[in-house]
Amino acid sequence: RLSVKGAWDYPIWNREHVWPQSHLQNSGQKSDMQNLKPADVDENSRRGNLPFGYMSGSGVYEPHDDVKGDIARIILYMLTKYPGLNIDNVGSINLFMQWHELDPVDDFERNRNEVIYLYQKNRNPYIDNPEFVDLIW
Repeated sequence: RLSVKGAWDYPIWNREHVWPQSHLQNSGQKSDMQNLKPADVDENSRRGNLPFGYMSGSGVYEPHDDVKGDIARIILYMLTKYPGLNIDNVGSINLFMQWHELDPVDDFERNRNEVIYLYQKNRNPYIDNPEFVDLIW
């Protein structure tokens, strides 16, 4: 929940794979910028490879309310782009649908999608068209 300078600053912060690397199948999935977010090193370690859910410390990891929708849309993007991934490794569709509704797309997320497009030349359709979540899932 703190601001950090833009340059890589390990051990202060690092890159978190929202869908953990250990549950990804290839380097393309591991380097997809849509799946990467900056994270506090200690907080990232607390999460580890735990699936998302409610009540951190109970075998799941619960992010802050104002990023739950962001996380949900990243997970749904990953499932759409990489259909071989197993949702059971990261949570449940029902959970991510709830989080999508709880935390609507905001300007930060839209800007992030634009910046990723500049580098990676693809977009998260669930950010551009949030209604796709209900239509597809």
